[in-house]
Amino acid sequence: MRSTYFVFGLLLSLAACGPSSTPPDSGTPDSGTPDSGTPDSGTPDSGTPDSGTPDAGNPDGGGGDAGTPDAGCTCSGGVCLADGGCGQCARDEDCAAGALPACDTARNVCVRCHTAPDSCDAGSWCNAGNSCDPGCGRASDCASGLCDTSHECTSCRTDSECLSGRLCTSGTCHAPCSGTCGGGNTCCGMRCADVGDDPLYCGGCNAPCTGICAAGTCAPAQLSSVCALPRAVAVLDGRDDAAGIALAAALAGCSPSVPFSTVQQDDAGFINPVTGYPSRTGELLCIAGGSFFQRVIGHLERNGYAPVLDTSTSGVYRYSRRDGGVIVQGPEIQLSPTHDVFLVQLARTPEGAVVVNAAGFQAEGTRAAAWYFVNTMMPMRASLTNAWYVVDWVDLNVNGMPDGADTWTIVGQGVD
Repeated sequence: MRSTYFVFGLLLSLAACGPSSTPPDSGTPDSGTPDSGTPDSGTPDSGTPDSGTPDAGNPDGGGGDAGTPDAGCTCSGGVCLADGGCGQCARDEDCAAGALPACDTARNVCVRCHTAPDSCDAGSWCNAGNSCDPGCGRASDCASGLCDTSHECTSCRTDSECLSGRLCTSGTCHAPCSGTCGGGNTCCGMRCADVGDDPLYCGGCNAPCTGICAAGTCAPAQLSSVCALPRAVAVLDGRDDAAGIALAAALAGCSPSVPFSTVQQDDAGFINPVTGYPSRTGELLCIAGGSFFQRVIGHLERNGYAPVLDTSTSGVYRYSRRDGGVIVQGPEIQLSPTHDVFLVQLARTPEGAVVVNAAGFQAEGTRAAAWYFVNTMMPMRASLTNAWYVVDWVDLNVNGMPDGADTWTIVGQGVD
């Protein structure tokens, strides 16, 4: 019964809240002026949001760094550092372009250059940030890829790789000579020359050699001269190493026998690991494989020192002479592990590096090229009056290795 009275009372209350008998707002909504002309009982927030002035005019509690960064740092003519102190610079952009464009971040002062990495132009080095002095500042300044602590190139190629006033001769920077030289070298017009293997001074001053300079004697630039140099080195690339070692080991058949060693092609003391420039002379470099893997062969081809180049294109194998003439070419699909066309050649650089190279288009062809050099060419080397030979090889008995039962057809040969 109590709940019934409650519902009845509620209905009476709602009825009392119904519309009056007077038309609403006498024709004007909300008694003529809604909310007395101002919403929200007059003026919201006294006309200013957030009770006056937010954060006293400054973010972060009214005094965010007092308008100055770095805890109030005021550096006249400099920059504010992270620790609150002042310095000339914190980065290169803080230094004006001109005489002192770099920032020494250890001292926060503007300097001429960075020392590590060296920011001076090629052929100069940064001396404690104060000046760019002549000399090598990085490996790329040197043909050999080696810059010594005195800022001269190890195994130099030109005078520009030596310090001011010094000369590059036979791969070494030295002071101008006047009659005598150290190290058994000969003074040739102020230059200390190694007349034993320098093709510009082969056997003496004013004795240039257009072939191979070995022990002071100029030998012809042909494969018959493979025994001329007193040492051999097999340059290994991790792919055709067995073939490269076979080339070098075959020189044991020379008279006198030529000893050999091995070196990895990324040995910076012997070969520039970026450009492939061979910096040492007086040794026969024995290299199996072409320019795709062997950096030295790439260097010879790019600079026009190799008599024969691999000029293959997509789908076509091709060997070309240095002058652009095509020696042999054909569809790549004709080659296989049992049929390849390979090259054996002798090449040299103007500085005196000498290379014997055996390479096929495929790994099996490179192995066949090394076998041919060892078993066919070395026994008849005295008659090899050309610098290069291109041979078509077929594994006739299909036993997976080159041997005397295979067919070997010379398809091209020529001088350097």
